[in-house]
This record gives sequence, structure tokens and C-alpha cells, in this order.
Amino acid sequence: MSSDWEKLSLEFISQRHSLTAYIYGMVRDSSVADDIFQDVWLQFSKAQEKDVVIDKLDRWCRGVARNRVLQFWRSNRRDKVLVNSDILDLVEQAFEESTEEEARHSANRDALRKCLGNLPENNRSLLKCRYSKSMDMKTIGEKFGKSTDSVKMLMSRIRKALRKCILVRLEEAGI
Repeated sequence: MSSDWEKLSLEFISQRHSLTAYIYGMVRDSSVADDIFQDVWLQFSKAQEKDVVIDKLDRWCRGVARNRVLQFWRSNRRDKVLVNSDILDLVEQAFEESTEEEARHSANRDALRKCLGNLPENNRSLLKCRYSKSMDMKTIGEKFGKSTDSVKMLMSRIRKALRKCILVRLEEAGI
């Protein structure tokens, strides 16, 4: 088994909840959603056997699922389900935007972690007191032997430095 196959398989498995939710949202039947999900897995496996290049796995899987949902809707016309691919296009657009937003949040979190790691220890301690321990500025000042105003000023400077660092890292990452 190639490392690409393993990597894509793990990515597929990690996306199972969002893909199943995508499918279920359109068919409203958990057993049908499970069947379609399994069919997507089979199509994915066949694509890997044929060395099909899949750039964006989530989009590829939703495309296969979309086609299977359309087939399901067409085969169940007796249930008075209206087949409208425009609805599926809108659902796909919503999932794509959600995925992009999630990627931006993830990039922001990663940049914040790195920037926090670059701060001097005393600055990290101040931030920890304020945001992890929910201490007010007066209490922080007492703990560090500073006035409330100097703690406020220092916190402002730390936040500005973090903001600048995050923006630089995001720009370097092309985000």
C-alpha cells in the first residue's frame, strides 16, 4: 500500500462525519446515508486502484455523494421528492465555504501558537493569568508588582505584537 493511498485513506476517514452529515442532510434517512457513504468509499477505492489524482478529497467525495443522492432521488420519485440539482449546488457551495472558513481558523490558531511561543516567558505568564486564569488587571498587577495601568499598557503591547506576528505568518503562508 503506497503512502499516498494511506494518507488519502486517513483523510477520507477523518472527513466521514462531515461527509455523512452532507449526505444525510439531503436524504434524511440514516440507513440510506450510510449506504451512500459506503458507495463513496468504494468509488474512492476504485479511483485509487486506477491511480486517479484527487487534489481536494473533500470536494471529490461530495461530488460522488452528490451524484449518488441524485440517483437516489430519481429512483424514489414515488415519494414525491423533487429532483433539483440547483439545491445540491447550493449545499456544495455552503460546504465549500465552511471548509475554507475552517482552514482559515486553523491557520490563525497555528500562527497564534507559534507567535505565543516566540514571546518572552514573562509576557506569556501575563497572558496566562489574564486569559487562562481569568484574573483582572489589578490582581495581575499585584502578582507581578506592577500598577494596574502598567499591566493594561503591557497587555495592549503584547496583543499588538501578537496581531502583527500573526499577520506576518499568515501572509507568509499565503493566507
